[in-house]
Amino acid sequence: MSAINRVSAELSSETEESILVELAHLRKSMPFLLSLSSEDRIELLKMSSKSVGFVQSCAELVKRQPEILPGTFDKEEFLRDAELYQRLSRILPVLAQLCADLEDTQRVVGSEAYAAALHVYRYAKLSNAEGQLEASIDELGKRFARRASKPSEG
Repeated sequence: MSAINRVSAELSSETEESILVELAHLRKSMPFLLSLSSEDRIELLKMSSKSVGFVQSCAELVKRQPEILPGTFDKEEFLRDAELYQRLSRILPVLAQLCADLEDTQRVVGSEAYAAALHVYRYAKLSNAEGQLEASIDELGKRFARRASKPSEG
């Protein structure tokens, strides 16, 4: 097998467990996180880059001149939301890059493992002169079995 191996690493079960515990801790540190349905996402007002500046400018105005707002307007909640948005905006790209790196690494490792597995399968078939590997080859060969196509009705 002469293919280039881009990832040669191990992740121990202890390290895996530690990562999962840390991720759970991270999740617990943000109990306000939501999971939205597709419908919920559609109904929300969208924060574009222009809107971010607008919201921040409004927050600064509220801090400087809170008296311009009626008593029914929840200034504190607005300022909390604006601040939380800014903080999440700094965290999200870091997590997004981590997720993208994890997905890319898994894709490459999967590709490498599958390519190597194809070699194993081919070598098993070549080494089966006496039939000792027949059961294993049959089991592995199920991966390539084609489904019978349904006859077309005419």
